[in-house]
Amino acid sequence: MTQSHMMLVSGVILLWVTVTEVWSCTCFPTHPQDQFCRAQIVLVATVKGSEEVFQNNIIKAPNTRDPDNPYAMVPVERKFKVRIHRFFKGQELLGDKGKRVKYIHTSASSASCGLNLNKGKTYILSARIQRQGEIWSSMCDWVQNYKTLNRHQLKGIKFHYKRNCKCKVTWCQGSYCRGPGPKECEWVPQFYGTDCLVEHGFCMVNSRGTCQWKKNRQLRKCLEKNHQPMPGEVREIQEIPRDGPHRPGEYESWRSSPVDDVYLPGIYEDIKR
Repeated sequence: MTQSHMMLVSGVILLWVTVTEVWSCTCFPTHPQDQFCRAQIVLVATVKGSEEVFQNNIIKAPNTRDPDNPYAMVPVERKFKVRIHRFFKGQELLGDKGKRVKYIHTSASSASCGLNLNKGKTYILSARIQRQGEIWSSMCDWVQNYKTLNRHQLKGIKFHYKRNCKCKVTWCQGSYCRGPGPKECEWVPQFYGTDCLVEHGFCMVNSRGTCQWKKNRQLRKCLEKNHQPMPGEVREIQEIPRDGPHRPGEYESWRSSPVDDVYLPGIYEDIKR
């Protein structure tokens, strides 16, 4: 093999290793109400154990978990043995099999959004049906420790989410927030700290037949405590000069309307001008 061929093969191997290292699971922000409405199955289950599934027809690949046998077969699936306490949605889709479900299936790899559930913990899970009545879930579904749900989220699961699936919670950030449509509620996800609309928000049909966030006392208290505006309410807005300087981070506070771009100037009172 010539030196040029060796360099080409080495480059291909390096590229393959690099690509395999950067593959990861990426999920768009999704409000629990949308997770509930999109899912075929929503249930509460306690994890009793887990096992990995291998398939003989899968090509062998480097397995870094076993340095003594780096080309061992890697698992393709993980099964969590569970005790299902309750179905909130979709049990009728399973028919008679619904009473005999013992496993929640997921990918064996976190890079392909496989779940990692803890033995002994009880979870609320949204999921889908695949193959012959198997229940599959992933990191991109709604998976949360059931004990951490507050009373508003429990009300949503039991009543409000299902009744208002005609409404859609649309997420946006900064200047992409152009205002919701008649069947939408706008949501700016809070990636750090408390997300009040996740913990206390219901997107519901109002008397005019359009959708809006239901204003309740706990939601208002949470928004005030965390200095977050109620979606649709504009406070102390000011036009941004088209030729004016942009301060660092200013784009994060933009709220857009059909006519003018506006921002909330109070956020930057502590920035020296």
